[in-house]
Amino acid sequence: MHADKWALKAKQAGYRTRAVFKLDEIIQKTRVLKKSKNVLDLGSAPGGWSQYIKQKSNKTNVYGIALLGFVWGVGVHFLKRVLKILIT
Repeated sequence: MHADKWALKAKQAGYRTRAVFKLDEIIQKTRVLKKSKNVLDLGSAPGGWSQYIKQKSNKTNVYGIALLGFVWGVGVHFLKRVLKILIT
């Protein structure tokens, strides 16, 4: 995989993916995270968005659902079993 400037910036900042910068842009424009108590991250692998949300708002409960298994960050609830039940 070729690492562009955003991928390198994400790696230097300790994020799992460069997609966090797009999420940051959305959150800054909408201020949606300010009032959120719960966030559901669908298709959350590899966990970059969940990681970002938890770091920006520690009081927010973050729930991730994904088919792929991976190591989750601290404070993120992973619902892989629920997803398996829903798709079978």
